[in-house]
Amino acid sequence: MARKSSYHTGGLSFYEPGYGGRGNRWNELLQWVVYTVIAIALGVFFTQMFGFRVRMSDASMQPGIIEGEHVLINTMAYRLSSPESGDVIAFYPSGNTEQPPLIKRIAAIPGESVQIENGVVLIDGVPAPGSDALALIRDPGMAEAQIILKDGEYFVLGDERNVQQTDSRSPGLGVIHTSDIIGEVWVALPSGDAGLHFVE
Repeated sequence: MARKSSYHTGGLSFYEPGYGGRGNRWNELLQWVVYTVIAIALGVFFTQMFGFRVRMSDASMQPGIIEGEHVLINTMAYRLSSPESGDVIAFYPSGNTEQPPLIKRIAAIPGESVQIENGVVLIDGVPAPGSDALALIRDPGMAEAQIILKDGEYFVLGDERNVQQTDSRSPGLGVIHTSDIIGEVWVALPSGDAGLHFVE
C-alpha cells in the first residue's frame, strides 16, 4: 500500500492534502473579522468626532455661515485643549440641551476683560484683532460696562454684529461656560448655491 505524500516543492512539509486550504480559509476569516472591527471602530470614532450637525438659525455668522446652512461640529476639539479667541463654536444656550445649539465666535477667553466702547470690542482695553475691518457695533448690550471673565467663561459674538441675535451682549445669554460648549465648527455642508467649505 502506497504512502500518502505531502505537497511540497522542496524541504520538509508537515501538512497532508487539504490542511493548507483550510488554514488559509481560517486566516482569511480572521483577517476579515479584524478588518471589520477596525472599520467599525473608525466609523464610530469619526461619527463621534465629526457627526454632530447643527443648523445655523440666523444671519449672525454671515458671510462665513449662511442662515439655514448645516455645519459639522468637531466634538473632540477641546478634549485636550481649551477654546481660543477666534474659534467658531457650537454651544447650548445657558447649558439647556432642550434648546437648539447656537453658533458664535469666541471674542474673549477666561482671564480677559471685554467691553464694547464706541462700537469697538476692547479686550483688556485694546481693540480686538480685526476690529478695523468690522462695522461698528450699534448695541453694546451688557458689554457697555467692562466684563471680566472668570475661569471657564467665554464671551461670544456673531460675525455680523448688527443683526438681531442672541450673544454674550444679551442678558438672556451672557457669558457661556466650558460645560455649555459642544465643540468647534469645522465645515459647512452644501446648501443652495454654496458648496462645502471650511469655517474659519
